[in-house]
Amino acid sequence: MDAEQARRVLGLQSDDDWTLHEAAFLATRQHMAELVRQSPTDAMAQRYQDGLMEFDRALAFFREQNHSAPDRISVEPKKKTFDFEVEDLTMPAPRPRRTGWLFLSVFMIIGIAFAGLYEWQRQQEAQRQMQVAQWEGEAADHLSKRRWQDALAVYQKIEVLEGNSNIAIKGRRSIEAGMVEEQEQYLGYWSGAAIAASEASQWAEASAAIAKVLEMQPRHEEMIALAEKVQTMETAKLRQQWRDHALAAMDQRQWAAALPWIQKMVEAEPQSETALAWKVTAELGIKTEIENKREATQLYQQALALDQGVYNPQLLDRIDRAKKLAPDDSSILALYEKVASYGRTIRVPQEFPDLQKALDGARDHDRVVLEPGTYVGSFSIKAAVILEAASGEVILSCAAESGPALTIHKVAQGAKISGLQFHHTTLLADAERYSTVLVSGAKASFDRCRFYRAAGHGMAVIQGGDVSVDQCRFEENGWDGISVQDAQSHAQIRNSVFVGNIHHGIEVWNQAAAVVESNRCADNCLNGILIDTTAVVTVQTNQLNGNREYGIFIRTASGGSVAGNRIANNLLGGMAIAPSAKAVSCQQNVFGKNEGAALLLGKGLFSSSFSKNQFPGLIEKSVVTDVPME
Repeated sequence: MDAEQARRVLGLQSDDDWTLHEAAFLATRQHMAELVRQSPTDAMAQRYQDGLMEFDRALAFFREQNHSAPDRISVEPKKKTFDFEVEDLTMPAPRPRRTGWLFLSVFMIIGIAFAGLYEWQRQQEAQRQMQVAQWEGEAADHLSKRRWQDALAVYQKIEVLEGNSNIAIKGRRSIEAGMVEEQEQYLGYWSGAAIAASEASQWAEASAAIAKVLEMQPRHEEMIALAEKVQTMETAKLRQQWRDHALAAMDQRQWAAALPWIQKMVEAEPQSETALAWKVTAELGIKTEIENKREATQLYQQALALDQGVYNPQLLDRIDRAKKLAPDDSSILALYEKVASYGRTIRVPQEFPDLQKALDGARDHDRVVLEPGTYVGSFSIKAAVILEAASGEVILSCAAESGPALTIHKVAQGAKISGLQFHHTTLLADAERYSTVLVSGAKASFDRCRFYRAAGHGMAVIQGGDVSVDQCRFEENGWDGISVQDAQSHAQIRNSVFVGNIHHGIEVWNQAAAVVESNRCADNCLNGILIDTTAVVTVQTNQLNGNREYGIFIRTASGGSVAGNRIANNLLGGMAIAPSAKAVSCQQNVFGKNEGAALLLGKGLFSSSFSKNQFPGLIEKSVVTDVPME
């Protein structure tokens, strides 16, 4: 810094003596230093500090100049002499200029201005601080109520007013932490809800909860995996619903109602042997139903021609057959009631409160009609009566220790049972157990009956009994659904369902003969059908699915045919044929995928003899030969 710059900083003229104003300079410097200390902001303090340093450099310049000046030497000036007398024209000495006081006044004015500015700034700072405090309170309230966007807007206003405000910085961090915590709580809640719903098989609720999570966090791995599982299970549940609807309609022989559900199954799983088999059955059922109605109409016309107003066994037989073929035809039912009334009709409990007394008093061809209800006792039939349900649910039951719920004795040649249900009310695990219905040497027919939860067989046909079973249901029985045994015993089993029995669905053994046609045997704990007899058997157009051993096991037979059956999803295999059954013809059976081989042949049987069977889609384990069999 040079002299001119120093004078300009201190406000001195070129001929001013700085030492005359030194006290004022020091006072001014003190005030400037005070301004630095009390500045409301760092930026303002820096400006004051820069001015103070400039001021100090100017003072330092003059002090250094003062110390470096040489000592003055007093010299008497020579008086100039003149030859003439000079008038004393001495002028009074000029007054010293008052520039120092002016400079001091300027600095005092500056100081006052600085003081005013400082007071204004102090007031502004107080107002600012009050505003920030107010906003800080508002933001805190928003934070406590988790109103993140409202809090963020307040902190943005604070930043505009205060720049890099610590309050705003901390506030933003609190918002971020709160949002993260809230998100974690949100995700945790909905994730837990999704898992709980899926564990409870509430697939719709699980899907909704998963959607909540993925909306916030689309890459949530656990929920993505769970969504795939739920979708699979929802699809499986839907397919199970289709299966249940189809089965219920098929069991009621409502083929037209079953077909749309089956079609959905086929569309979802084109290779499903079960669905394909059901489709064939439903389509065949519709075709058969049309043919049955046509035949029923013919029988109805024949019955009308035979009706003379008196009992006629031939007339009753024809209209009874027509009723079985077309059970919903009101004209046929009306004619049946009329023709049946030509014989004696015994109504229970209106006319006979005791069912056994009614049966004891009945003669051949009498009609015993039961009103809806449960009839408890071990009942027996000893005449060729017609025992039928008037309508609704009619159940004959007894304890397993008491014997069969119904026994038909040999003297009852031609008894007809229609629309009844039979079961045991207790469980029994003894080596010898009763069936719910026993046909001993008698000839009887059963249609639209149900046999369930027997201690032993649902029905047992023994000692030369001859039964016709049509449109019946055998389920959850302790042994077989139906067991046909002994020489001269015979059964025609058609259009019936055998499901969930502890042993076999159908068993024909010990010299008995049978025709087993168009039945469904599923989920039985041993075989769907077991043939172990020296007689001739016919097993055709049945469906065998999900049995724990084989769909069909031909252990022994002297002849007959096994044809047109559809066999899939059985545990040990589709069909097994032992060497002692080599006389049985086996062809046109359709094998789907089974856990074991499709067709297992005992020693001495050759696969070439069974080439007319079908194995669609199967490459390995289609036919296995030389299988050891008991």
